[in-house]
Amino acid sequence: MKYTFIRKRLIPAEEVDISSDELLHCDGETIVTRWLPIKPRKDIGWGVSYTQVDKGYKISAIYDGAGMFKYWYVDIIETQYFPEEMKYVFTDLLVDVRICPGGEPEILDMDELEYAKKRGMLSENDYATALFVVDLVIDLYREGGFPDLMLIQAPKGFKSRSENCLKNGSSVSTIICTPPTSSDSILSGTKGS
Repeated sequence: MKYTFIRKRLIPAEEVDISSDELLHCDGETIVTRWLPIKPRKDIGWGVSYTQVDKGYKISAIYDGAGMFKYWYVDIIETQYFPEEMKYVFTDLLVDVRICPGGEPEILDMDELEYAKKRGMLSENDYATALFVVDLVIDLYREGGFPDLMLIQAPKGFKSRSENCLKNGSSVSTIICTPPTSSDSILSGTKGS
């Protein structure tokens, strides 16, 4: 089955087709995708996302340019499904949660959530739902209920910084001791979240 996935943002107002993300699982309740960044980024090499359609969140495991796990990033979302088009629209409810290894959950973008509420961009119900889901996600994490996304390998097209450097004749010690440069990225032109 070929689904269409649309990421809709309120700030800035935009809709992005992310259907090129590699679909690993979709049963109507849970969607798992593997992706490369839409635009080359020094801080993100690739990711895998687990969307719980009816619960209002998308948990992403974020990996760096060397393919090492960096952190969990949770988007609080509202999902609409249009069966006649086989299309999912994920509306970002602005507030997010980031969890670094060994760290405490960090709530991000509360200022955007407040701004959107004051400007009427979000209903009172969406505002309350976003805050409820933030608490739900933090409890889920603390209870050990996050999905095990660590078993999923990098997507096709991802080459770690190590692979790029070794291909260009660098030694392993050079890779470890040298900070990444923009020339280490081969992800230009790739699509994804």
